[in-house]
Amino acid sequence: MKFSTSLLYVKNVVKSLDFYTQAFDLKVKFLHDTKSYGEIATGSTRLCFAHHSLIESNFADTKIKGLTLSNIANKPLSIEIGLEIDENKVIHYYEKAQKFGATSIAKPNLKPWGQLVAYLQDLDGYLISLGSNDYQT
Repeated sequence: MKFSTSLLYVKNVVKSLDFYTQAFDLKVKFLHDTKSYGEIATGSTRLCFAHHSLIESNFADTKIKGLTLSNIANKPLSIEIGLEIDENKVIHYYEKAQKFGATSIAKPNLKPWGQLVAYLQDLDGYLISLGSNDYQT
């Protein structure tokens, strides 16, 4: 078994794809004809986006309490998207993402373990961490 996909429910799939491709120089891997689902290529995993309307259709027959479009569409979900990059690119992408609509949460900061990390929120309020890949684990 391997971890392959993270899927985020968003207001506008095309806008989300545009944001991630423009802000972080990532590439679109797939966009469904209906524009209700799309994927970004991120190495061995995929970052996927589905329109809010798919929440109810995907889980219509489940008994998960509170999992409806009206309950979660306007609330940021508790998830962090971690993008790992070279240390000399953290500040570049932190600033670039803001030009495409991201909100700064925390400026680039050197963590005690030696990783340079910055935090942003994307267009739908999802938390993004930009972390350097040259630290000791």
